[in-house]
Amino acid sequence: ISTASPLPSGNQGTSYSQTLTPTGGVAPYTWSLVSGSLPAGLNLTGATIAGTPTTVGTSNFTIRVMDSGAVQQSFQKAFALTIAASPMSITTTSLPTGAAGLAYSQNLSVTGGTAPYTWSVPSGALPNGVTLSTGGALTGIPLEAGTFNFTAFVSDSSSPVMNATKPLQLIIKPLLTITTASLPAAAVGASYSTQLAASVEPPLTWSVVSGTLPAGITLSPAGLLTGSPTTAGTSTFTVQVISQSPTQTSTRTYQIVVNAALAVSATGLPQGTRFVPYSTNLAASGGLPPYSWSVVSGSGNLPSGLSLSSSGVLSGTPTAVGTSNFSVRVTDSSNVSATQAFSIVVVQGQLRITAENLPAGIQGFAYRHQFQASGGPPPFSWSITNGTLPAGFSLNSAGLLQGTGSALFTGTITVRVMDASGGTDQRDFTLAIVAPLGTLSLSGLQTKAAPMQQVPLVLTLPSAQAAEIRGTLNLVFSSTASIPVDDPAVQFSTGGRSVNFTVPPNTTTAVFPSALRVLTGTVAGSISITGSIQNGPAGLALTSTSVDATPPQTTNVVATRINGGLSVRVIGFSPDRSVGEVNFGFDVRVEGGTQTVNLSRPVSSEFTTWYQNPASAAFGSAFRLEQIFGVGGDNSVIEGVTITLRNAQGATTSTRAAFTAN
Repeated sequence: ISTASPLPSGNQGTSYSQTLTPTGGVAPYTWSLVSGSLPAGLNLTGATIAGTPTTVGTSNFTIRVMDSGAVQQSFQKAFALTIAASPMSITTTSLPTGAAGLAYSQNLSVTGGTAPYTWSVPSGALPNGVTLSTGGALTGIPLEAGTFNFTAFVSDSSSPVMNATKPLQLIIKPLLTITTASLPAAAVGASYSTQLAASVEPPLTWSVVSGTLPAGITLSPAGLLTGSPTTAGTSTFTVQVISQSPTQTSTRTYQIVVNAALAVSATGLPQGTRFVPYSTNLAASGGLPPYSWSVVSGSGNLPSGLSLSSSGVLSGTPTAVGTSNFSVRVTDSSNVSATQAFSIVVVQGQLRITAENLPAGIQGFAYRHQFQASGGPPPFSWSITNGTLPAGFSLNSAGLLQGTGSALFTGTITVRVMDASGGTDQRDFTLAIVAPLGTLSLSGLQTKAAPMQQVPLVLTLPSAQAAEIRGTLNLVFSSTASIPVDDPAVQFSTGGRSVNFTVPPNTTTAVFPSALRVLTGTVAGSISITGSIQNGPAGLALTSTSVDATPPQTTNVVATRINGGLSVRVIGFSPDRSVGEVNFGFDVRVEGGTQTVNLSRPVSSEFTTWYQNPASAAFGSAFRLEQIFGVGGDNSVIEGVTITLRNAQGATTSTRAAFTAN
């Protein structure tokens, strides 16, 4: 036998074949195993040792060969054959997609090496809630969606130890929820089209599982609601969406309000008066707001001096007497329109001075007041027919009364106006120049104020005056939050940051359009209020306060049981405009009592991104945080959750919301 020993080695689990070569003698030859044993899994067939070895180690054996000559010859030879462990390789090439909140289970596989194997993740990260066991099982309930790249590592039990690694990717889709919050209204006869949306990308299959769609509207499998409603009313129905890889199902109940067909609800218009400002709002019903208004071309003309805005305001100053006939068209957002014919009668007016009284002037300050009149054709000519103005004062023909009150004064003047047709009107006015008012007092605000407050204000003069005092309050806000913003919610209760006031004669308390309050908003900062007196001093510092950077506050917590999990929505505000961490403390009732499960999550980057987004400015420091949790166990009940929020300075606040979720 010329084949050398040891024979070429083999690998466990790998097919092996080796043919022995005889020399001399007379063919054919007969081969046999005379001592020892071949490696398990191998056999001697003719001159060939072949098979698939199943064990690792070195086998020693003796092979005999006999020829076919007249004088039969034989020869035997000792051989050694080593079977080594096969190189290890992780055969799992890809992982099935999972979904947040749904149980996930997948076993990794390996070839080669010697069992048992030990698995681990030396680099990368698995989704929160998912772990890799030492036995190679990926299991758990993912608590977050995303693409997770990690390295799987496996070692065997051979000596020396063999191992293998492989980069893998696990995609966790969001838990399937229908994200369309509500559906827009429809209108009889108007085209309707709305696409439903979900938290998972298509392909998705949509259907109506209960209730009824409005007559004339259908839902396609792709989630498109389309059609043209035929009947007014409210329809309630439940839609279902199904996703694949993995298969998930979600439902949501909706209402569609179908309005009546579009129509102009006003049928008559108020009478106008020549040279008197005119304004009325046209109204429509049904259809789909917002509406756009116009005069129908060729249907007649509006009274001279009037115009119709696209928002339906008919306004201006009529300049001619008579009756005007015309038609208007209203068009809704679906491009459906309706028309209505109108008439406006404009009658001859009478010239009138519109001012009721004059504001007081302050000694030492410039005085300015513009008289107004209506009812006659302009231009107007103004004059004083009785009484005497204070020294340095004058009234020009355009009706501007001005001057500087250098001395105290109280007197009655008769003011006359004449229009272009010769019509006249005159009225007596009291003009007073009063002494400087002294220090105005604006009470109500403390040096510090909490967010989300409405603080009443009272403005008073140090002493009563014989004439009406007019003025304006102005508010300025400056943010001191970590990410500053001009909180639009910081304003007067009358709307905006400027409000006019009057102090009636012989009183000391200012009168505002309505009871005045300061709204402190939700952003940390300083609020200062100044006052200005008409025809008097301006920019008077009256009061200021600081809105505290209190810990984040929760204003509402909503927990909703969803397929395979629990959705918790937290609405609140953080005056510092920062939130670093949120902790969800669930009260879980199990057999034998109640335990608290705390799940913390860093959120600093998310909140920083939100507060730096220009879109957040309209909401001050308000936020909405939504978190989905996987819920497992057949015998547990969640009785409530305590939300703890921490801002960038470490200040925390906690709010508990009670609910029951099986």
